[in-house]
Amino acid sequence: MVESPRSLRRRTRISAFSLIEVTIALGVMSFCLLTTIGLLPVAVNTMRSAMDSTISSQIMQQISSQATLTPFSELTAYVNGSQIQFFDQEGQPAQRVQDRRYKVSLEKMDPEKVPPFPGAQQAASLPNSLFVIKSVVSDARMAKDPAPLTYVLYVPNSGG
Repeated sequence: MVESPRSLRRRTRISAFSLIEVTIALGVMSFCLLTTIGLLPVAVNTMRSAMDSTISSQIMQQISSQATLTPFSELTAYVNGSQIQFFDQEGQPAQRVQDRRYKVSLEKMDPEKVPPFPGAQQAASLPNSLFVIKSVVSDARMAKDPAPLTYVLYVPNSGG
């Protein structure tokens, strides 16, 4: 059986993309890739900010626990004695100077200047019943952190 040249031509014809189709596909792909690469620094900065916020919250939880366990009459000495504390990148107290990542500064706030709590009886009794600590968590590696996180900690007098 001899095949005709016409059937042979039909059988050997290979379907493929044209040069224009390949060029358009490469253009679309490169546009998507460049957009994704352009968003990468934004994603890294957002992740870093979220990590800093989480670790700062963990540090404040530690300080809150320490302040709550300190007798009320000794809170002034606690705040004055630990005005600046350093923590590492995991939120643990830094043992070495090179491990310092977060700097926490504590200061006593005047309870009279703090807005009253709903249902508070008398503002005059606040100094005897409430100790207010303002703490600022900043980046220890920078001389001046552009965006420090400020927390206000209320420690009630539990009879100690």
